[in-house]
Amino acid sequence: MSGGRERVRATFWLLEAPDSLAQQSRREPDGTGVGYYREDGSPVVEKQPIAAYEDQQFAQEARELSSHTFVAHVRYASGSPVTLENTHPFEQAGRLFAHNGVIGDVLALERELGEAMSSVHGQTDSERYFALITREIERTGDAGEGIVSAARWIADHLPVFAINCVLIDEGELWALRYPNVHELHVLERDAGGPSGKRHLEHASARGSLRVRSGDLARLPAVVVASEMMDEDAGWRALGSGELLHVDQDLHATVTRALEGPPAHQLTLADLDQKAAAPCGGVAGCRRALLSTSLVYRTAAGYELVMRALYGRHYADRMRVVAGEVPRGASVLELCCGPGTLYTRYLHARAGGYVGLDLNERFVTALRRRGVDARVTDLARLQEPLPGANVVVMQASLYHFLPDASGIVDRMLAAATDLVIVSEPVRNLASSDNRLIGLLGRRATDPGVGGGERRFTEATLDRLMDRYRERVAKAFAIPGGREKLYVLRAG
Repeated sequence: MSGGRERVRATFWLLEAPDSLAQQSRREPDGTGVGYYREDGSPVVEKQPIAAYEDQQFAQEARELSSHTFVAHVRYASGSPVTLENTHPFEQAGRLFAHNGVIGDVLALERELGEAMSSVHGQTDSERYFALITREIERTGDAGEGIVSAARWIADHLPVFAINCVLIDEGELWALRYPNVHELHVLERDAGGPSGKRHLEHASARGSLRVRSGDLARLPAVVVASEMMDEDAGWRALGSGELLHVDQDLHATVTRALEGPPAHQLTLADLDQKAAAPCGGVAGCRRALLSTSLVYRTAAGYELVMRALYGRHYADRMRVVAGEVPRGASVLELCCGPGTLYTRYLHARAGGYVGLDLNERFVTALRRRGVDARVTDLARLQEPLPGANVVVMQASLYHFLPDASGIVDRMLAAATDLVIVSEPVRNLASSDNRLIGLLGRRATDPGVGGGERRFTEATLDRLMDRYRERVAKAFAIPGGREKLYVLRAG
């Protein structure tokens, strides 16, 4: 929302009625926030990464604010962890930003950002999108041109579901809708609204946000929202590819910024339910949690179960794998789990480390410790793996059956020196006893389902026979439950 040259007092708060933001947050407890500007022009962001009903302090802070411009956002997470740094709105270079949509292939976006990644603090596609916009604004010297340039690059190079966004500075507002997926509406409201004497009272139809401003009984404003917030006949929808600019005099200009669909348009079928449907996402989230073994819920739980299953041989495997990594070599670990290999055995030995894992909890915990860990679904990743001297995978190759050669090929392509694979060849999931086999499979499901197949020593050897000219070493790890292969890359 923009009040132009006038500072506007507005109240943003949570409702207690059944259709309130508190109720909405119970359906999808991911976070909410508001951004505005102090009188000295400095930006302020107040946000919480958890459900509003769980945080009374946040509800108490839903108070009257004063600013020329505001941006409020309710987050429905699409894969990145629910943390403060991942909650909207974001601030960069004195501007505030919120995004509604999903951008795929975040690693490719990170490569394009290069040094501009220094302004990114969380794991969301949204903050990286903002960083690209910020970089392009600095390059072009114009906020509108920067938004368009960044959006065009994303539309041309990355899988896109939607990149709707709102950007504000102390006195101006920009909003982009693209493509024709999520709605975005604008209202150029005269002072007092249609009657000429009414204060602003806006609430979303599903109760996700409510805003009131008595000042707007006498002052004009421009409001942008993902839905029409009242019955004012002046609301109009932005078309796909249209960019709205509201200047300090409240002059609203709409230009066609992007033509046609994205090069790779994602559909609802491409997204998990949580990313695609905010109100229906809880069911998908619950199914994912139910399908995920307790082993994968916490790093401590994972370590406890692994030690119970393997005893001293769990540490033996880690030491053996670490011993095959040349000192000073950079390491990429696929399916890194809680990162134990690096934090306990490679930290002082490796020349660099990147860990990829599907489990957001593990990745978040590692990043808090300063480890370069990234949430990555290897089964869906289209881009090449990050390069490293040595690429490692421990006890996870079975996730890629029935044909695991594809992931081995990608590991070889990413490594300059070695690929190290350690894989169980004796495990409960392969038991001939149906009940024991079922329990073994359920106990090791990270949340992707399936997993009925496991390697035996014979089937693992058969797979590695395809790479026999590259095999430098192959031997059983102490305890005999796992076998290790070292392949020459390059």
